[in-house]
Amino acid sequence: MAGASASGRGGSGGRGGASVGGHGGVSSGGGVGGGAGAGGGQVVGTSGATVMESGVTLGIPANALAASTTITIATTTPPSGYTMASQAYQFGPDGTTFAQAVAVAIPLTSLGTDVHLFWSNASGGFDDIGGMVAGPTLTASVTHFSVGFCAHVSNSAGAGGGSGSGGTTGGGGSAGGGAGAGGRGGTTGAGGRGGTTGAGGSAGGTSGSGGTTGAGGATGSGGAAGTTGGGGTSGTGGATGSGGAAGTTGSGGAAGAAGTTGAAGSAGTGGSGGTGGSGGATGAAGSGGTSGSGGTGGTATDAGSPDGGNLCATVGLNLPGASVTYPEAATAPDGSTYTGGAILNGRYFLTAVAHYGNGTYAGPMQAQYTIDTAAQTIQIGERVGGSTYYIGMTYTMTDAHTLSATVVCNTSPNSMTTMNLYFTVTASTLTLTVAGSSDVDTLSLVQAT
Repeated sequence: MAGASASGRGGSGGRGGASVGGHGGVSSGGGVGGGAGAGGGQVVGTSGATVMESGVTLGIPANALAASTTITIATTTPPSGYTMASQAYQFGPDGTTFAQAVAVAIPLTSLGTDVHLFWSNASGGFDDIGGMVAGPTLTASVTHFSVGFCAHVSNSAGAGGGSGSGGTTGGGGSAGGGAGAGGRGGTTGAGGRGGTTGAGGSAGGTSGSGGTTGAGGATGSGGAAGTTGGGGTSGTGGATGSGGAAGTTGSGGAAGAAGTTGAAGSAGTGGSGGTGGSGGATGAAGSGGTSGSGGTGGTATDAGSPDGGNLCATVGLNLPGASVTYPEAATAPDGSTYTGGAILNGRYFLTAVAHYGNGTYAGPMQAQYTIDTAAQTIQIGERVGGSTYYIGMTYTMTDAHTLSATVVCNTSPNSMTTMNLYFTVTASTLTLTVAGSSDVDTLSLVQAT
């Protein structure tokens, strides 16, 4: 899998300040456990295995090792300068490298959104691997054996950020009409990475909450002459309502705004409110007449949930990237070559893609599949380029190695209704392809349910 590499980030010191949000998690799938090796540990061959020792779980995929190796896990003395969130572990044999990424799941002794996995490197320091926290466990991916542990990045080695300055006071609206609403506090000011949260701005309108300067409400200027025309009932007033010229028809907001306004002078009815119309530029009545009532505000329409139901619900996709290979064969293996098997309930990560034929692979490099075998549903979240899409489907088994799937929700630009999926299960690894596709996906089980 092309996910997190154990080398490349970090150096010997910890990163200063808080880094909010975890790095992409990685698969924790592994093969069938090997036999116990002499002198402790577990012997794992080229077919891979799941190793559980000292509370830690390793998922070693097939072909990650070139020969049978006795895998050991033991607690060791933690390094100084880190706010530990787990015990430190020595993984052996020290210096072992893997042809494919190995999933490691470490039990936490301290929880938090800033907990990352740290992994020793050849220069004597520790690389920040990141990982994904699920309950009391952090899961990440490594490609060699050394010392590893979990720690809080906001308080670990490296100078903590200085205190974040409090947001500037949200300016209160100046008087005229009602006072402008106090500025929204903006996003919470991150205290200099690891610093204290910026204090909230002092009161201005409603005080802006700490963070970047809460923008003060725009000054609500009073209506011009005449009784202030109501801007639509629900629509928010747009720019300050200026009074229409006396007697002439004040042009109302276009559809979606307050509609065309009633003629000033005699009380013309404001145009019907557009859907979800904001008050638009209408508002104050034209001078010299009773105010044209602003159209009744159109009922704001719900833009609609992007989720499209539970199977397309948005989820956090802090995922590793998949590795892509280009086999020489012109076409993907025939569906008859798949052997099926018992699919395990749970959450899977896309770890590898084999792209057959000419051309360059243009599909998702990050994807999460949540499979419910009881409900016979598959929920997919994927990233393609800079966009995130969600696809939900139900399925039935048509034979031992084929799922007949029906798409029930889809936020991607690709049109899809039904499809056949060929699959092979090897321990906690699921090999999957759509009938007729040039791509074969390898999914690894991260969390069984």
